[in-house]
Amino acid sequence: MNYKQEKNKWKNYLKQIKENKKYIKKYGKEDFIMKKYTEHGFAPFDLNNPKTFSEKLQARRLYKNEIMEICADKNKAREYVKEKIGEKYLIPQLFCKSKVTKKDIEDLPNSFILKTSNGSGNNILVKDKSKENINDIVKLINFYTKIEYGYIWGEFHYNNIPINIVAEELLLDEKGEVPNDLKIHCFNNGKEKHKVIEYHYKVDGVNYKNMYDEAWSDKPLGYVFGFDSDGRKVEKPKKLDEILKVCDKLSEDTNYVRVDLYYIKGNIYFGELTFIPGAGYSPFKPESANLLWGEYMGEEIIKNKD
Repeated sequence: MNYKQEKNKWKNYLKQIKENKKYIKKYGKEDFIMKKYTEHGFAPFDLNNPKTFSEKLQARRLYKNEIMEICADKNKAREYVKEKIGEKYLIPQLFCKSKVTKKDIEDLPNSFILKTSNGSGNNILVKDKSKENINDIVKLINFYTKIEYGYIWGEFHYNNIPINIVAEELLLDEKGEVPNDLKIHCFNNGKEKHKVIEYHYKVDGVNYKNMYDEAWSDKPLGYVFGFDSDGRKVEKPKKLDEILKVCDKLSEDTNYVRVDLYYIKGNIYFGELTFIPGAGYSPFKPESANLLWGEYMGEEIIKNKD
């Protein structure tokens, strides 16, 4: 990781956050949400009557949702998961602190991952501490605690999370690499449940993903999030049934959540619960799938406006 480059990137976000807060104060959350949505090429819509999946992800930003706040918190989510499915699915935590010192990093094992409890996309992954500058790690992770992540894209539930720094063990696969993601979109519209599985993988350093249904058959719903399939077939996980049962438990309190898991050496580990993936700006291919996913999602269970 280029620590200087990474810090400069997030400094730009700090400027953006300052501007966004001024805009929200002047025009309100609803206007801000629609502004960002249309800037990403989507058509404006009635926030009180969303139809597509993308629209419903925008609308859910306006509602007080305790489950979203608990599960977006990288620390509190662990207790939620422990209660729902048991501690064995949790990646071992090494510490949770409001600020990190050089000694804190020196006391960690040679490999680890650092994250802020209220962030997304700003993890520090260390495979070999001996090759890193510990002072750079300390400066960057403490800097991340200044980021009010919820004001970047309007995912306001992040703003109610106490900011802490969490260190966890770094899990690696059989090849010594960061494991592939299983991202399971879980829907419950009150009448029926649906699951769509994203399997993320790398080939020669390039990111790809395949889409599957619960039977691990190719899913003709192309939710595009940065990259797509290279056409190869991926073997069904041997513990797919257990993976789906885990998802049932972790998604039972909401009409939609994406459950992110790792499947490593025959073991299942919890990654995170994501309620507004891609900030709701990711396109679909075909676009008709956007409406279908909106039908899968149904109405918000909790309708208390924040």
